[in-house]
Amino acid sequence: MRRARHTSVAVVVALAMSLATAGAASAADFTLPASVNPNQPIAVTPTLTAAETLDAQVVRFQFSDDVELVDSAPPFGTQTWQAGYASAGERTVTMQVEYIVADDAFVSHTIRVNAAPVARFTRNVLIPNPGQTVRFDAGASTDDAALDNDSYDWDFDDNGSFEVDNQRVVQRSFATPGNKVVRMRVTDSGGRTNTFATTIHVNFAPTAALTFNPSTPLVSQRIDFTSISDDPDSAIVSETWDLDGDGQYDDANGSGVSRAFGTPGLHTVRLRVMDSLGRLDTHAVTFNVLSPAVDPPTTIRPWPKIRIVGFAGAKRIRLDLLTVKVLRGATVKVRCAGKGCPRRNKAVSTRSGKKALVRLRWLERRLRPGTNLYFAITYPGKIGRYERITLRRRKEPLRKMQCLYPGEPKARPCP
Repeated sequence: MRRARHTSVAVVVALAMSLATAGAASAADFTLPASVNPNQPIAVTPTLTAAETLDAQVVRFQFSDDVELVDSAPPFGTQTWQAGYASAGERTVTMQVEYIVADDAFVSHTIRVNAAPVARFTRNVLIPNPGQTVRFDAGASTDDAALDNDSYDWDFDDNGSFEVDNQRVVQRSFATPGNKVVRMRVTDSGGRTNTFATTIHVNFAPTAALTFNPSTPLVSQRIDFTSISDDPDSAIVSETWDLDGDGQYDDANGSGVSRAFGTPGLHTVRLRVMDSLGRLDTHAVTFNVLSPAVDPPTTIRPWPKIRIVGFAGAKRIRLDLLTVKVLRGATVKVRCAGKGCPRRNKAVSTRSGKKALVRLRWLERRLRPGTNLYFAITYPGKIGRYERITLRRRKEPLRKMQCLYPGEPKARPCP
């Protein structure tokens, strides 16, 4: 009789607990990770009071319309969805507890499915020079959660490994010019990574170079210096010269300059060039200025005279008389260039008689406008005359005269 009485008391107590649970607000809840990566298993653990566990008959977890996990066997432990969510974003997980007596309880929590970060960085110098410090800042990187300094790794030597760790801002310089690949990898709190790479061009220096003419100058003779400098990747914006050998580039500017030296011996001329990014290069030449063995050449005396007599029409130019009056023994070379020139377009005459008059009968004819006549009149050891005469319609011929110096193949302006 006493054991039966005890059994009845236990049933009454259990029934009273169920009724108390049914009448009170449910304390059912569950735990889950705050965030997971895509396709990562998700473990959920219900937390029920003892009374709720006694009254519960099913615990159901709803991950989506198509995914549901059901546990109908107390004590309702942890359940795991192995597949996980395929894409990033926020998702809602709902737990339903079905009670025997009490109303069903519904509890929902949000879980974040981690998105991959997006790696980006900026730099404060677009095209640096070798040795110039460049500031790289990965602050342009983004993620669906906060990123800290531990998120960033850098590769500056293009070897595939990230030698600088845990720094959002990095300063770096490059020792040599050319294209350099810089990579930055960002890792978020869920371990997802993304890498951004860019090619940085490090500026080449210009190459300074120059030529000068004549190559064996004489005292007081004008020397023409010409810059033949080059830069492979930017423009040359400055060319300055040191013509007096004092080491200061303050004597002239530009790609071409001239200078004569009043004393014989070795002289040095320097050129300094600068590109648009401020890189410099210099070049120097040293040459010997010679004392003339004889007095500097003088011009032919009397100076040669070229006489043209004729008529300039609209379609044809008629030359009635073409003569050159020169010093006896001078050489006269004439060349005709144009469609109307005779086949014999070049003649050489040397005068050694008493009369110093060369008549060019082979050119006394009709010629077309635009025809050029070239005269080269020389005498040994003297400065000769070079002249181009362009025949024009209804106008006097256009003349351009220069001088021929002894030993020099090309004409240049007269002194």
